[in-house]
Amino acid sequence: MGSDQRMLEWIIRVLVALIIIVILWQILMFLL
Repeated sequence: MGSDQRMLEWIIRVLVALIIIVILWQILMFLL
Protein backbone atom coordinates (compact mmCIF):
# COMPACT_ATOMS: atom_id res chain seq x y z
CA MET A 1 0.00 0.00 0.00
CA GLY A 2 2.76 2.46 0.94
CA SER A 3 4.62 2.00 -2.35
CA ASP A 4 1.43 2.74 -4.32
CA GLN A 5 0.88 5.99 -2.43
CA ARG A 6 4.51 6.99 -3.00
CA MET A 7 4.10 6.27 -6.72
CA LEU A 8 0.96 8.43 -6.81
CA GLU A 9 2.84 11.27 -5.12
CA TRP A 10 5.60 11.06 -7.76
CA ILE A 11 3.06 11.02 -10.61
CA ILE A 12 1.33 14.10 -9.16
CA ARG A 13 4.66 15.91 -8.77
CA VAL A 14 5.66 15.13 -12.36
CA LEU A 15 2.29 16.29 -13.69
CA VAL A 16 2.48 19.55 -11.72
CA ALA A 17 6.05 20.14 -12.92
CA LEU A 18 5.02 19.55 -16.55
CA ILE A 19 2.07 21.94 -16.22
CA ILE A 20 4.31 24.63 -14.71
CA ILE A 21 6.89 24.17 -17.50
CA VAL A 22 4.20 24.43 -20.18
CA ILE A 23 2.75 27.58 -18.59
CA LEU A 24 6.20 29.19 -18.33
CA TRP A 25 6.94 28.19 -21.95
CA GLN A 26 3.67 29.79 -23.11
CA ILE A 27 4.52 32.99 -21.20
CA LEU A 28 8.00 33.08 -22.76
CA MET A 29 6.59 32.53 -26.26
CA PHE A 30 4.01 35.28 -25.65
CA LEU A 31 6.62 37.76 -24.42
CA LEU A 32 9.12 36.95 -27.17
